[in-house]
Amino acid sequence: MGDRLATTNAGVSGTRPEHQNERSAIARVAVIIPYFQKQSGILARAVRSVVRQTHPYVDVIIVDDQSPIPASLELEEFSPEDCARIRIVDRANGGPAAARNSGLDAVGCLTRYVAFLDSDDVWDPNHLANALAEMGQHGAACYFGSIDGGEDFTYHVNVDSLAGRQDVSIVSGDPVILKTDNLTDLMLEDWSYLHVSCMVIAGATAKTVRFVPALRHAAEDVLFFADCALVSGCVLLDPRIAARRGDGVNIFHSVTSHDPAFAAQQFSTFLALKILGGRLDDRKPIHLALSRRKEQARQLMLWGILRQIKSGRLAGLAILAKWFGCDPAISRTALRLAFSKTFKTTKS
Repeated sequence: MGDRLATTNAGVSGTRPEHQNERSAIARVAVIIPYFQKQSGILARAVRSVVRQTHPYVDVIIVDDQSPIPASLELEEFSPEDCARIRIVDRANGGPAAARNSGLDAVGCLTRYVAFLDSDDVWDPNHLANALAEMGQHGAACYFGSIDGGEDFTYHVNVDSLAGRQDVSIVSGDPVILKTDNLTDLMLEDWSYLHVSCMVIAGATAKTVRFVPALRHAAEDVLFFADCALVSGCVLLDPRIAARRGDGVNIFHSVTSHDPAFAAQQFSTFLALKILGGRLDDRKPIHLALSRRKEQARQLMLWGILRQIKSGRLAGLAILAKWFGCDPAISRTALRLAFSKTFKTTKS
């Protein structure tokens, strides 16, 4: 693994917004972009949205995860001034979690905040300014904005769907900013309103929390969200659009239940939930929610493998063997599904 400064050449730096308080205006932000893409122009678009942020004190760390198109080629359009703020870290391909960890390890000691941006997503120009202003005003170490992705991104919901819940409070009315001290509880019900490209954390949190590289296929971000919430306590949720989802390589969204990789995704999700369970307190409701999520992953995996077997593919059986090895409860799930299917076939 190595790192280098980008030395290429037209970008646009932002100006300081009037509403930004003095404390957040001088704060340096490190932006971590894990990069693996097969189409040129995608990373350049993401970086463009970073250098055009209205918060001016931004350093960019691009982690090139052995991308087929090298990161350096994507930066040729940017000015020397912009490239002076961009650092490329090269590493052997290890997936998004390992790449983000390499970025976190490269964050400078003077950095006050850390933000993440997937290489195919783009930011609203005011994302960082909004995040830092709200975090400074409310003393929060973790912040999420909202993401927009058009009609094909229907499983994501906006943060404002949480308004009115008992465990969510409104700390500001203009704009509406929500706060929760129980993000992990909320996530176990539904985490579709959270996205890593909308996340900003305090530098102190970034020094202590890491992604789990073993969760290469899915849920590495979900576990990281929960870990940051456990460390930070108060989490701010902002309904304003912070990022817009792109259309580049995405190892999660491109997989359907008919794909061989689907079982691996459910196994990663289960492992993330299992790790999270070891970090939570002994409250019965939260462990009941955790158990429901685990059971959902078991069932989705088994149905996915059944579809693959019907199609003559056996790739998921290796994942099934791993699952049996670390989760004996899957035997009960398999028996229940088999009985349910047999019962329905007999009735029909």
